[in-house]
Amino acid sequence: MTHDHHIFVSVDVCGVKKAADSTVECTKLKSVLVDSGATHSMIPRAILAKIGVEPTSKMRATLADGRQVDFDQARARICLMDDSGKKAVCAVVPVGVIDDGHVVTVGASALRALKARVEFGKDAGVTATGQILTDGED
Repeated sequence: MTHDHHIFVSVDVCGVKKAADSTVECTKLKSVLVDSGATHSMIPRAILAKIGVEPTSKMRATLADGRQVDFDQARARICLMDDSGKKAVCAVVPVGVIDDGHVVTVGASALRALKARVEFGKDAGVTATGQILTDGED
């Protein structure tokens, strides 16, 4: 779905299996901002804590205004959902851990890992594995 030149997708965010027989928690997020201008995906600490994902390292990001900011970093499994709510494509990616209340974003490194393509303009939307996952229709 698009709003004022922004593209949003539905995603599942899940923990990462630590052993083959372990289970992971997931949470469904609607209206996640696709930020193709950002390298990293950003997810609030409370959402990650809810699914058992803890920070494992630190990362430094350069913001659009040139400031450098340090974030905690974690690994999570992000799945883009199709229009019917089914998982279309998933990948384990690094995510920046942000304060609660900030917008959840999917950045360029996750889009690349998911083999997703973002189109802007008249045909705005996100495609992956040949499927249109979101388009200009609301």
